[in-house]
Amino acid sequence: MLAWTVILPVVIGMVGLGVETGSWYLSKRNLQTAADTAALAGARETTTTKRTSAAQYAVTQNGFPSGVTVTINNPPLAGGYTTNNNAVEVIISKTQSLTFSSLFLGSNTVVSARAVAVKQTAGSGGGCVMALAGNGTGIDITGSSTMNMPTCTLISNSNISASVDITGNSNTNVYSLHTVGNYQVGGSAVFNAAVSPTINGDETPDPYANMTVPTYSGCDNNNFSTHSTVTINPGVYCNGFKLTSHANVTLNPGIYNRSWCF
Repeated sequence: MLAWTVILPVVIGMVGLGVETGSWYLSKRNLQTAADTAALAGARETTTTKRTSAAQYAVTQNGFPSGVTVTINNPPLAGGYTTNNNAVEVIISKTQSLTFSSLFLGSNTVVSARAVAVKQTAGSGGGCVMALAGNGTGIDITGSSTMNMPTCTLISNSNISASVDITGNSNTNVYSLHTVGNYQVGGSAVFNAAVSPTINGDETPDPYANMTVPTYSGCDNNNFSTHSTVTINPGVYCNGFKLTSHANVTLNPGIYNRSWCF
């Protein structure tokens, strides 16, 4: 009986340590997801203030409104990008309370995760076509369309197998592709990417989540549609924005707002 009395606390402690270790591992994975997303969100911005704000917002969007310590460095304080102002480092840590494992450990355990993301510049494949919807086909390239954007990455947050659907006689030439789901190429379509596409990837946060859209009134264009070569300007495009076969459109810089007016 005496031996059992001595051994029992050890057995309970070992079982508790195993359970808590599993819990710490899960917490570590969740923190890493939040750190990865925050670093990516921060790297897309243009100033240190905006990068910090975007990264902090991404952490809260991943379910960590409190209980964690978030450190954001631009540029990073460690690693290979300490002199790169386009790089953002995010470190998230969380204190884990002890239960059974307190029999072996004298203080609470801190679990942390670190991520670094670098803003991609022209020619390196920055995301320039993005679909934020979590389901349905995010990007659909079909017909006889030609998409020639060798410095562009197509991004779709949809988690279905046809998150990016490339069909018909279309010809697509891009830097790369990133999707939460998968992409498919069918028919006589041609698809070329300089860098292998990423499938089943992490969701990309809305890069405009913290942006204030200017107020507007009325319509600059109504039922806009073209199938020719044109150059268009920023403005409010009411009741749809349609580009049909053989359209060759140049968009001048600015904000294009598609509204449904009744």
